Amino acid sequence: FANRIRGLIEEAIRKIDFWAAHIFRPAIIIGEESEQQWGKSVADAMGRKVDQYTGGWLKKNKPIDAMIIARAMLDRAQRMQKGTFTYRGDWLQDFATQLPPPPQIEKS
Repeated sequence: FANRIRGLIEEAIRKIDFWAAHIFRPAIIIGEESEQQWGKSVADAMGRKVDQYTGGWLKKNKPIDAMIIARAMLDRAQRMQKGTFTYRGDWLQDFATQLPPPPQIEKS
């Protein structure tokens, strides 16, 4: 159902004929970190091994942090290119590896 809705929204955006449209398609968006991360390190390690043996098969389906997506949106919007552009999860993963680490904000 969710994929169908996404497809309908993308189709509607393409029909509007904006000067520029940037469509981001992350597989899974990660929000703020929760305290219950006990399985994350195990899943990450297994995912890296599977990805290594399959030649990057999991890369486009890997979860990505919402902050990375926001930074990618800002980066692409500032390029001022005309057209409709689509960015998949694997593109977002590559974009994330090129970013400098974000500044640390002190929490009070």
